[in-house]
Amino acid sequence: LLAETLAKVEDWLALHALLSQPTVVSALKPDRRQALAASAACGLLNTAAEAGRLEQLKARWDLSAPWRGDARVRRAYVRGLLALNAHTDAAAHIAQGLREGWDGELALLHAELLPTDETAHLAAIEQWFGEFGVKPELLWIAARACQRARLWGRARAHLDHLLRVQPTPAVHRELARLCEATHNPDEAARFYQSGLELALSRSTVVE
Repeated sequence: LLAETLAKVEDWLALHALLSQPTVVSALKPDRRQALAASAACGLLNTAAEAGRLEQLKARWDLSAPWRGDARVRRAYVRGLLALNAHTDAAAHIAQGLREGWDGELALLHAELLPTDETAHLAAIEQWFGEFGVKPELLWIAARACQRARLWGRARAHLDHLLRVQPTPAVHRELARLCEATHNPDEAARFYQSGLELALSRSTVVE
C-alpha cells in the first residue's frame, strides 16, 4: 500500500528507496514491482532533466541499472540527454537500445539529434533499415536527416513512402515544408491543405 501511495503522489525518491528493501521485494508480485521500479526510475530521470542537471541525470541512470531493460527507462534517459543537449550520449544510448531490440519510440528520438557528422548519422539509419526493415519510424528519421543534409531527393522519397504506409498530418506537414525548401509553393500549399483536412477528419467534436 505504501509503494502504491508513493507512486500516486509521485514521490519517486522515496519509492525508489522503498523498493530497494528486501521485505518489499518479497511482498510485491514481480511484475508489479518491476512496473513501480520503472516508474520511479523514469520519474527520477525526468526530475533531473527538468532541473537542468546533466551530472545528476547520469547519476540517476546509474541508480537505474537493475531496470534498464525496461524500454521506458531508457527512453526517459535519452529524452533527458536530449533536453540537456548531450546529443552524442543520446545517440550512443539510442544505438545501444536498438541493438538490444527494436523500439519504435526510441528510434523516433533519433530525429531530435543534432549530429556533428551527417554522413555517419545517415549511415547509422541505413544500417537500421538493413537490420529492421522499412519501418515507418525509420522512414521518418531518415527523411529528417536527409532534409538537414539538404538531400532533397532522398528526403522526398522517404516521405512519399511514409505517406503511402502511414499517412498522418505530420507527414503532410513535413512534405509541405520540404516543398517550401525546394521552392514549390503550390505543392506545399496542397500538402498543408490535405494535412489539415486529415487532422480535422480524425478529430472528434464533443457537444
